[in-house]
Amino acid sequence: LLATLGSYAQSSPNEYYGVQERSKEMAFIDEFEDNRNDWPLGSYYLNETMVGGEYKCESRASHTYSKTQQVAMDIAGDFEAEVRLRLARGRTSTDFLGLTFGRDAQGNEFSFVINPDMTFQVYEYQQGRRYSLVSWTSAPALRLKHGYHRLTIRATQDTWYFFINKEY
Repeated sequence: LLATLGSYAQSSPNEYYGVQERSKEMAFIDEFEDNRNDWPLGSYYLNETMVGGEYKCESRASHTYSKTQQVAMDIAGDFEAEVRLRLARGRTSTDFLGLTFGRDAQGNEFSFVINPDMTFQVYEYQQGRRYSLVSWTSAPALRLKHGYHRLTIRATQDTWYFFINKEY
């Protein structure tokens, strides 16, 4: 999990490598070698472990269960957030995982998620209701149903760019 801040004005933000690394300032990184960022482990709904650079969550419930970790980051300016993840098992299109960002004190937030159907969605959760910003859409970059995937969100000026496996 990686989050960076910076000024991306002199870049090509719609290209994965279009923003130079030197223009980024690291805001948060977790490679899951240990639990230095205090991820809550163990709950009634989830079997959670952190071993060998992987944070694993397995639902004990018959439904999907959300797991988040708060990272202090101002999304009003330019930013980039990235996660490398894998859905080890998934039964239906209701099983999904991804990156949630921009959560405010009222619980309003945005999410960029993928599911076992090899599709993605971007949605906003606002005042208890979910609004689709990008409806479930197939993505050629999602090549392996249960393989690792890299999801990246980049914001420059007032535009958001979404990458799946480094593809725009």
